[in-house]
Amino acid sequence: MAKRANLEVFMNDEFVSTSRADKSKKYLLGKNGWIFLDHDSNRVIDQITGRHVLDSRGIESWRSLIAERDAYVASTGAQHLMFVAPNKELVYSEQLPDWVEIAEQRPIHQIMAALGPSRASKVIYPLDEIRAGKAHGLTYPKTDTHWSGFGAYIGYLAFCNALSDCGIEPLRVEGSRLSFEEVPYVGDLGIKFEPPVSAPTLSARIEHAAGKLDFDNRIPNRGRIRVFVNKDATLPRCVMFGDSFGGNLLPFLKESFSTLVYVYGKTFDRELIEAYRPDVVLSEFVERFLIDPPVDTPTFSYASVVRTKLKLLSKDDLAHVKSQTGSVDLDLFPVRPVYDAILSAHEGKSIRPALIADLKKHHPNNPEAHHMISVELARLGERLDEARLFAERAVKAEPWNARARHQLALTLMRLERADKAEVELRKAIELDAGVDWWNYQLAQVLYRQQKYAPCIDCIKEYLDRRPDSSDAWQLLGRCYEALNDTEEAAEAFVHAADAKPDWTWPLLKLANLRVHSKTNPEQGLVATDRLLETLFHARQRAEVYILRSQLHEINGSREKAIEAALRSTELAPDWEWASKTLARLRAQETRQTSGVKPE
Repeated sequence: MAKRANLEVFMNDEFVSTSRADKSKKYLLGKNGWIFLDHDSNRVIDQITGRHVLDSRGIESWRSLIAERDAYVASTGAQHLMFVAPNKELVYSEQLPDWVEIAEQRPIHQIMAALGPSRASKVIYPLDEIRAGKAHGLTYPKTDTHWSGFGAYIGYLAFCNALSDCGIEPLRVEGSRLSFEEVPYVGDLGIKFEPPVSAPTLSARIEHAAGKLDFDNRIPNRGRIRVFVNKDATLPRCVMFGDSFGGNLLPFLKESFSTLVYVYGKTFDRELIEAYRPDVVLSEFVERFLIDPPVDTPTFSYASVVRTKLKLLSKDDLAHVKSQTGSVDLDLFPVRPVYDAILSAHEGKSIRPALIADLKKHHPNNPEAHHMISVELARLGERLDEARLFAERAVKAEPWNARARHQLALTLMRLERADKAEVELRKAIELDAGVDWWNYQLAQVLYRQQKYAPCIDCIKEYLDRRPDSSDAWQLLGRCYEALNDTEEAAEAFVHAADAKPDWTWPLLKLANLRVHSKTNPEQGLVATDRLLETLFHARQRAEVYILRSQLHEINGSREKAIEAALRSTELAPDWEWASKTLARLRAQETRQTSGVKPE
């Protein structure tokens, strides 16, 4: 590492910046103005030099994942292909600094060795082809980690060859239909400089393109789904899971399939696969991502990812998605009902009963559908047990989904199962600690179980972040009141009233607290003064005056107590308690005046 720290490499004259590489900017300057990725989360430089490889667990995870995907896809009648896009650092290794020595054993080789010769030979890894292609044009630009249009085309041809080996002869985009234009490109590496730097790349142009984009949910990165339809309906169908390298293949792939579904993500979504009934399922990974094997589960759905990320869309993009979803044909987008429900939920609208029925019938294994059904049933309030069942299904399918855990907890709370609600809320908070309100709800659950001490700890932690929460202050006051800590309770009720001046409840609690504890009646009287400024209904004002009467009595001011009780009876003549209170006070006053001792 010392050698790297002492290395002084500057941009050449092709660039306007002479900034040196540093760890915070995640790039490495190579020879002749080439820029490479470095200090990234996948440690690409350490990978290619053999210092960061898969451990035995990682190797076994890949072996079992590929075997399981092969078996599952075969069970649907389709072919499964795995495509690994080579690292730029390996394609242009001669442009790396001299101290970077390429290792012969890297994660790709570990995976292939674990698969065995037969299966490994079917993994598409076009490193040699793309290296050879450099003689004919730039396969990667200097300023980006991704391949150029020309490099992607070479990768596409390798995919077509693999498809032919599987018995599916694709309609290839021949070179005669292609042209490559050299254009300046800043890229994801060039943008790291100030000012940004650019270098040429080769952009592909296809004549008489037959494939067109018919659906795009516009979700940024993971969870984005695009559906391309070709004029030639006789071509095979493909569902592809991949990353940004896969995105560069799309201009070519859409020409080879009647329907191409591109899902940005590493994890299989079986509902999507089964809905489209493809001939080919393609798993695409850029080589540096191999260090982190994906995890598949039978019920995983990108619908949950989409639901979470809708808030990231611009107003125009969200309007576009709503318009597309409302008009797209079910044959083109079979999971449309799930999206209809997601969009309704995102806008805070109820989900139509007919759509709920559709979700139950046609999407019985979709965890996000289960979640939304549970929310809707719980909202209606009449079918809480059924809401709980659907919430439990969502959690079972996606135990890592904090929203699903939270919904189950809320349903259990309404079913008066506070102990189980506590368990689910704690798990939800552990999965997503960024939702402060859930901590308040956890405190509510603890209060219902009379766990006052942990409830206080939970509320205080919440109030450290949300000191303006009147709800939290009032709950804190109730906890202290239950523990007979009058002064702490009173202080909490004061904070609650100050945080929300038009909320009468904490002032009533404060006044009643001072009545019942017979302490600091002056504070209780101040609370009733504030109440009388905001309450105008006669019965409500009568109740406040009775509180004032009691507080004056505690304070030793019988005359003021009688005056307040009299005011209460005037406001509520039929209120028996007010009349009895007034009569009692007057009787005491009479006895005291006449010198008669009370019995």
